[in-house]
Amino acid sequence: MVSGLAQYFNDQGGETTSAGPDDHADWAEDATFVTVDEPIGGEIEHIWDIDFFAFEGESGVTYQIDVEPVTMSDPYMTLYDDFEELEYSDDYDGLAPRIYWEAPSSGTYFVAVEGFDLGTYTLTIASQ
Repeated sequence: MVSGLAQYFNDQGGETTSAGPDDHADWAEDATFVTVDEPIGGEIEHIWDIDFFAFEGESGVTYQIDVEPVTMSDPYMTLYDDFEELEYSDDYDGLAPRIYWEAPSSGTYFVAVEGFDLGTYTLTIASQ
């Protein structure tokens, strides 16, 4: 599961990983597990970088998922379950994306953070 620019590049037969270190996995299968209500930092190190995060969602709970730019200016994100894209956000609050979403069932969900530029950000998945 990849998204955005990386999906296009992958479809063209290209690689989506860099030669340097990567702070979070480029694929859902290796996603960094995060705890709801605990912010986590990340960095988009190269234009094809995707940072995948996983969290345990609870049925009927509404989540607010935010990516706050730190040194990057224009992040975007996509929410997935095991099978498909559920939500996408770009430029909700200025250039910062936000998703409000109610989990239809309990289970593992994935957030992919990407950027139109490079730099750092903070991801927060908060229960409402």
